[in-house]
Amino acid sequence: TFNEQRNLDWVKYGSDNLFPNKLQELSNRSALHNAIISSKVDNACGGGVTYSDEEHKKTEMFIASVNGLESLEDFIRKISYDYILYGGYAINVIWSKDHKSIAEIHHIDFSKIRCGKQNERGEIETYWYSKDWANYRKAEYEPQEIPAFSFDEKKRKAASQLMYVKEYRPGADYYPLPSYVGALAYIEIDTEIANFHLAHIKNGMQPSVMINFNNGIPTTEERKKIERQIESKYNGTDNAGKFILTFSDDKDKAPTVTTLTPSQLDKQFIQLQDTVLQNILSGHKVVSPMIVGIKTEGQLGGANELENAFNIYTNTVIRPIQEIVLRSINTITRINGLMEISIIPSTPVEFTFSEGVLTSIMTKNEMREKIGLPKIEFPDPSSVDNEEETE
Repeated sequence: TFNEQRNLDWVKYGSDNLFPNKLQELSNRSALHNAIISSKVDNACGGGVTYSDEEHKKTEMFIASVNGLESLEDFIRKISYDYILYGGYAINVIWSKDHKSIAEIHHIDFSKIRCGKQNERGEIETYWYSKDWANYRKAEYEPQEIPAFSFDEKKRKAASQLMYVKEYRPGADYYPLPSYVGALAYIEIDTEIANFHLAHIKNGMQPSVMINFNNGIPTTEERKKIERQIESKYNGTDNAGKFILTFSDDKDKAPTVTTLTPSQLDKQFIQLQDTVLQNILSGHKVVSPMIVGIKTEGQLGGANELENAFNIYTNTVIRPIQEIVLRSINTITRINGLMEISIIPSTPVEFTFSEGVLTSIMTKNEMREKIGLPKIEFPDPSSVDNEEETE
């Protein structure tokens, strides 16, 4: 939930203002989720950037360096990663002294930006930046105000502005939700399955237990208090397989501890993995796990099937990401009078055919081009025949 508060100049990004940190944590802890995000970023960046065949020195300089520190390709990779992880990205635009062109652009970590409140027209005129929103009250992390990017020259008085781009979602006026938001619960389950097995091994593979106190039935309030104390200490996947140590001065009143081996909780977690896999893939709109580098048992798939899956994935997932990123980049190139930039599309994995098959379906020059050799100019057969007739 993203709610305005009277005592704050910005809108909280989640109930604790740290929702992007949660998305980072899930990405770092779930191997499957992280692999899909990394694959999406690689495909979105494609084979690099290009522009029209006509040489343009200023455009070449812009591609080589957008701020004196990084190339345009490096910059696109950063904002693509943010867009895929958070559903949005932020660009710090530095105007030239005359405010007619853009001197530099810098990537800003999207998780460090908070939206100012909308004006009466529903526009956000300012944003807030902090290195650490968990500690924004400390002087070194005090939020800094950045004006919103504007095409209006009258609003370019500030040399530094923020271009804030987010995925549209009805009802979300301030912050985006990532495209995989429907799979967040399953991503969290994936992290807890791994955590359960790790904790179970660390704690000696001991089974779960049930405790029965034999010294009378306490009041309802006392029972709830005891339950809360034990639950807070021993619940959760971090405590899988832990034992409970009790003390008693009367053998007849000692608690009874019973192992619960029939539950086989570890096997239940294993059975969850297939469901988790399918739901995370669906959340990311991945039609085949192989196109993001994930192998599943019993799934081979032919060349046509994989190529079709890749084309669907490219058109429905990757291309829309590229279009949004390029819209921002080409807004900047138009202001600066540069050539329009495009991304070289990724190609699907090529299948290797035998030499005999290649020889039968490809010309000599096609085969030479495939292995990186120059073409050969063969003589025109008609001219050879004429020479023979003349002789």
